[in-house]
Amino acid sequence: MTKQSWLERLRARLSGRGSEAAALSCREFVDFLMQYLDRELSDAERRVFEQHMEDCPPCKVYLDSYEDTVKMGQAVCRGGDELPDDVPEDLVQAILAARPR
Repeated sequence: MTKQSWLERLRARLSGRGSEAAALSCREFVDFLMQYLDRELSDAERRVFEQHMEDCPPCKVYLDSYEDTVKMGQAVCRGGDELPDDVPEDLVQAILAARPR
């Protein structure tokens, strides 16, 4: 018997074909994070995903920090030469030194 992913188990349960529980583990939460953020999950799947976040504060914190990281990366890629005043000069120099030439 092959192990079904959380999404396969959930879809089977929602369609009435399966009886296996579709509880979402923290590992599965991370595995399906991009599908959640890209809005590729159905409404019912999103509800299960969001219920896990309500029940698991560390996963909610992980999602929030992931979204913040993506936003910061996008801001860097948009360009602009101005840095916030609170960025340490040592950090700027370390990043510049690590860049490929």
